[in-house]
Amino acid sequence: MTAALRTEALSVRYGGVHALTDVEITLEPGQLVGLIGPNGAGKTTFIDALAGFAPASGSVWLGDRSLDDLRPHQRARAGLARTWQSSMLFDDLTVEENLAVASSSTPWWRSAGAVLRGRSGSRSISRAVLRQLGIEFLAETSATSLSQGQRKLVGVARALASSPTVLCLDEPAAGLDTNESSALGAQLRGLAGGELAMLLVDHDMGLVLSICDVVVVLDFGRVIFKGPPDAVRADPDVMRAYLGGAPAETPASETER
Repeated sequence: MTAALRTEALSVRYGGVHALTDVEITLEPGQLVGLIGPNGAGKTTFIDALAGFAPASGSVWLGDRSLDDLRPHQRARAGLARTWQSSMLFDDLTVEENLAVASSSTPWWRSAGAVLRGRSGSRSISRAVLRQLGIEFLAETSATSLSQGQRKLVGVARALASSPTVLCLDEPAAGLDTNESSALGAQLRGLAGGELAMLLVDHDMGLVLSICDVVVVLDFGRVIFKGPPDAVRADPDVMRAYLGGAPAETPASETER
């Protein structure tokens, strides 16, 4: 089976700063992979590099297709979707209209205009995605009226509206209370198992360990662990990274599990 997403020696450098070094991660169809690490480990940089927002060396493959020469909007159209740490929604639109804009293949300013003029044909897709996440009751709600937890779910729904093959979630639980985080986790776990592959980046280790199939740990831009969730806490390199110790010196290729 062809991997949904894989990276080869993906690296990002800003002057003398190595934000990512030779990161290699594979997502299989239907798999939910967690990406964790201490602050500054390079988690968001990795998503930015995947999506084309950060200049990177190495390679990104979506199925059998190389994304290396594609710009961010082209990668999105190829099937790579992402969410953002901040819940950026069109506050002048309803939830359903926000999703209709996202599901359109035209530039957002044209599709937003079509939605406002009532000419969008994407509402059936929007309703289906909202139903999938259990928030169809929010369809006619203005984005300005949503709670923080609802905004996060709508952000996920908007990414799903483009029918991606890979969805990268950048700290979707940030700012949520325990109940909201648990509800979000249940929704994300419910999405897994089909053709959609998901990468979850979050500081909530409890959330990641409870719903992910595989966990990858970054420290100082390098992979120091790959393996099942129940093995994360037992790994000395992971504990050293989270407790503030020196970065692991063992090559990433020797720490893969």
